Amino acid sequence: MTPCVSRTRPHIAVRAVRGLVAVLLAAGWLALPGVPSARADGPAAVPGVMCAAGSGVTPAALSTQALSTHDGSFYSSDYVLPVAVLVGAAAAAAYAYARRSRRALTRTTPASALGAGAGGEGTEAGTEAGTEAGTEAGTGTGTGATESRNGVGVDASSFLDALDTDSKVALVAVDDAIRTSEEELGFATDQLGDEAVRPFAEAVARAKAELSAAFRLRQQLDELGDDDPADDEVRQGLLDEVVSRCADADERLDAEAAAFDRLRDLEHHAPQALTAAESAFRTLTGRTAAADSVLVALRQQYEASATAPVTSHVEDAKERLVFATTTLNLARQALDADDNDTAAVYVRAAEGAVAQTAMLVEAVERRARELADADAGVDAEAGADVEGAVADADSAVALADVYITTHRGAVGCEARTRLSEARRHLQQAGGAAESGPAGALARQAQSLAESDVHSFEETGNTGESAVVSRGEGGLSGAVLGGIILGAASETGETGGTDGPGSFGGGGTRRRKGGGGRF
Repeated sequence: MTPCVSRTRPHIAVRAVRGLVAVLLAAGWLALPGVPSARADGPAAVPGVMCAAGSGVTPAALSTQALSTHDGSFYSSDYVLPVAVLVGAAAAAAYAYARRSRRALTRTTPASALGAGAGGEGTEAGTEAGTEAGTEAGTGTGTGATESRNGVGVDASSFLDALDTDSKVALVAVDDAIRTSEEELGFATDQLGDEAVRPFAEAVARAKAELSAAFRLRQQLDELGDDDPADDEVRQGLLDEVVSRCADADERLDAEAAAFDRLRDLEHHAPQALTAAESAFRTLTGRTAAADSVLVALRQQYEASATAPVTSHVEDAKERLVFATTTLNLARQALDADDNDTAAVYVRAAEGAVAQTAMLVEAVERRARELADADAGVDAEAGADVEGAVADADSAVALADVYITTHRGAVGCEARTRLSEARRHLQQAGGAAESGPAGALARQAQSLAESDVHSFEETGNTGESAVVSRGEGGLSGAVLGGIILGAASETGETGGTDGPGSFGGGGTRRRKGGGGRF
């Protein structure tokens, strides 16, 4: 649930200070001492001298005394009120400046290049739109920026709404970038070994740690609820940190992208990479057919709820294989034409399709083993209640992770946040019964993700573009799975998609581009 920004607590203290300073300045202006000539006009012009009846002091004498007493100078008491006003104003200004400076040090302007996203919340166009929305409302994300918006009539809630959108877009984009980076890292490991890719594996691990912390903050925001009277500044602080941590994770991946390209050198090694992808493809073709038979048998043996988490996996796997067939053939044609650069793009797309096919098939195989174990009476053993709870939570988290990974082109922020929270609970449980929340959160994550995918498919935003029109199918599944980044062109012309994602963050993961190929 997206938190409702509190609209009932404007910055009263700030406005009160401003009003007080204005009043004091006005009073100070009226109380400022006049010039000597003005003070000679009447009895009141002589400070400290009383003119009482019968005192023998006449107004003329007072005037004369005033002229002779002042002769161009003033008593120190003349300055008490003006000086007090100025000191008070200076103190208020200094406090306001220090307050804004302190917040400016901790705030982070949402980055405009956080990568690809999903659905309405997670496209890169959405990233730009969200950032522009925040920029149009005013520059910066600190309290000072909020106050300046209020000063020009922009509601603080509008700014927080824009920042909330930015945070969701950032989370989806970085989550996608990490998933894609892990995927290509796996292929690089197969090609070059663990030691060669160690620096890049460490970069991904650090980025994941930042993202996990950001998702935890997002979960806290969601838990505030629509009716929570939390201060806008509390929400803004959490949102700022979410965006900041996402930017840090993004930058870690971007910083390693060029070195990763030099290490893998896919353009030079395209023939070997293509051979490996073709071999994996042939193996997965047989496994997918076997998984189809297994799923049919499970549906006949168990209630629908038992197979619900994997019910669409075989069909999704078949669609990824169709796309792999297309891209492998195009890669082979490019190599035959000595165009290794183009071949590298198609190989990378084929690798993504092969990787997702493997994940989908393995999920079906795993579900079959779990149900078989349950039938064998594993849960009747001593201590199996706790072990069963952990296994159930672990299974739910794994299944939700597979679904979100293979449908990430459509899955939004809320489902990903719940999955991250489920992982956190599972890790904290450490084999204890407290893993229960992990399973519930993971199942909620999958349900939310399935709803996102359903909405995505209903809109027709499935990437049917020039590739499909040429008789080369499977692109819709590749877009849905986030293998091919971006959406199809509204005109249906070539170039509607950006091409396969690569290792890196939002600034680099689109570097291979579509070039009109997809």
